[in-house]
Amino acid sequence: MFNKEKKVALRKKEFKKTFDPEEAKQKREQQAFSIRKSKRDENLQKRRNMGAIGTPAIGSEEALQQVRSYLSIYRSIFLISPRYRSIYQ
Repeated sequence: MFNKEKKVALRKKEFKKTFDPEEAKQKREQQAFSIRKSKRDENLQKRRNMGAIGTPAIGSEEALQQVRSYLSIYRSIFLISPRYRSIYQ
């Protein structure tokens, strides 16, 4: 009897592939891990591109505009103002 039941169980297993909960769990864990890893990498990339908090990325148009505005402020204070003109010339 035991041998016959074993054969039947083996035949059923081979006949139709059933849902394997362990395999499904591993697949879900792997997917969750890959999603977390990609989000972490994306956030790190954003931080690297941003530099310090509140500063634009180096080489971006916004950074160039800030440099230009700082230069214009510098020129207006130190080069145009008569008070500082004699000191820095």
